[in-house]
Amino acid sequence: MWVIGITTITGLAIYFGRAEIVEAFSRAELPVILLLVLLQIITLSLTSLQWQLLINKDERKLSLGRILAINMAGNYVESVTPSVKLGGEAAKIFLLNRHSGISYAKLTAIMIALKFYSLLPFLILIILVLGLAFIAYDVPVFVFTAFLLLAVFFAFVAWLHFRKSDHRRTGSINLNETANRMEEEVNSIKRKVMQGVKNKVLVIVRFFNQASEHSRNLVSQHERIFLISISAIIWLAYPLKVYLVSNMLGLNTGFLIVAVITYTAYLVSMVPLLPGGLGSFEATMALMFSLNGFSPAEGLAVALLSRLITYWFPLLLSAFSTAYLAYVDRPLSVLDKGVDCK
Repeated sequence: MWVIGITTITGLAIYFGRAEIVEAFSRAELPVILLLVLLQIITLSLTSLQWQLLINKDERKLSLGRILAINMAGNYVESVTPSVKLGGEAAKIFLLNRHSGISYAKLTAIMIALKFYSLLPFLILIILVLGLAFIAYDVPVFVFTAFLLLAVFFAFVAWLHFRKSDHRRTGSINLNETANRMEEEVNSIKRKVMQGVKNKVLVIVRFFNQASEHSRNLVSQHERIFLISISAIIWLAYPLKVYLVSNMLGLNTGFLIVAVITYTAYLVSMVPLLPGGLGSFEATMALMFSLNGFSPAEGLAVALLSRLITYWFPLLLSAFSTAYLAYVDRPLSVLDKGVDCK
């Protein structure tokens, strides 16, 4: 699927005019590229700072550098799998457990809280952008479909974060009744299979009950404001980077229209079609630029240069971080750490 994404981008470049895209690339300026790289490093560090804030509330502390390396390794998984960021979060939880000994339930609770406070500013910005775009700009219908999918996902995360769970009632009654009815209708082999499935479902339900309860009580009011503010800064940096690229390439356009184009492209790229939104992001950005008076080649050039900073550069760092964690900074054994990593 990663190859499909790269092939899609190559096909777009050939179709829209390779020579025109190369000519646009020739206008790139090294100082602006270095500024964009600096902005990307800052946003990556801010994301790691959010993780550190909640992780270090536990008795086991992790440095910002260690969390940044783990965060980058998670981003590597996210960039090569169509995971809507969930595959990357699972990798982060696994690595954080190995390096800190904090339980999976607590780390999942932290992930749920961070996912909620990260998506909340983006959802607000998307609502404002789509409202403005609906009035003043052309927006394809599939963008609104992507928004509905994001809204459903956000509602699910919010439910996990705020719901109150009762560990004495984990849905076992209904599951037992269902299993008992099925046991009367199937043979002994199928009964064993259903019993195993039922037990696994109950374990998963109890796990998310524990994670939800911890997530709900994890963040104070001041920490909520801090997390939302950091997330807002991170999301506002996205159109800023695209705006710098578009002006560097000579596309004289305002920040507002760039924000509309950027957020719609990221919104579509979140749909789990291709790894890291590879191909869908570039195609949507090229289309949005063309709908607002620029050529598709110019739009694709902006998309490719933007992704060089926001996708390919972090992917390179992530590969180094993954290798570093795998071969150099390996976690101590459970006996050496004196903690239970289960």
